[in-house]
Amino acid sequence: MALEFSIYNLQTKKSQKGKEYKARVACFTPGQSGRLSEADQLPPFYIRDQRGVQQWVRLEARTIAEAKAEAQKAQDVIEATAKGVQVVTPRGEDSRLHATIETYLREVEAIKAIGSYNAYRRSLELFQESCHRANVETVSRNDL
Repeated sequence: MALEFSIYNLQTKKSQKGKEYKARVACFTPGQSGRLSEADQLPPFYIRDQRGVQQWVRLEARTIAEAKAEAQKAQDVIEATAKGVQVVTPRGEDSRLHATIETYLREVEAIKAIGSYNAYRRSLELFQESCHRANVETVSRNDL
């Protein structure tokens, strides 16, 4: 089935007052043809999922082609769930604490100032040193 999700990325925009800000901009829409601009091909990529609390889902893709493939997988999972099929996601590196922190820091680096990013990074480094858990699911209130 054809991809029905739009894919977004962060791009720098200018307000009417001349102030720069980062915004999510649709870089691919279903049925789109033609060449993409350079700004449309830069990660991080997102899809919008309006079913849950978290509306923006960050894709791990580093290119627009990988983002399309990852969005297609997400769409397949949503369609299967809607049909009542139980979808089992493999437990692997995604649930590892180190991988989750790295993913989060990449997102923070893209949207925050360098000083804020360094503060987040340092806090999470200290947390990793003190926390002896390997998986996100095993982190408890006492660890925090």
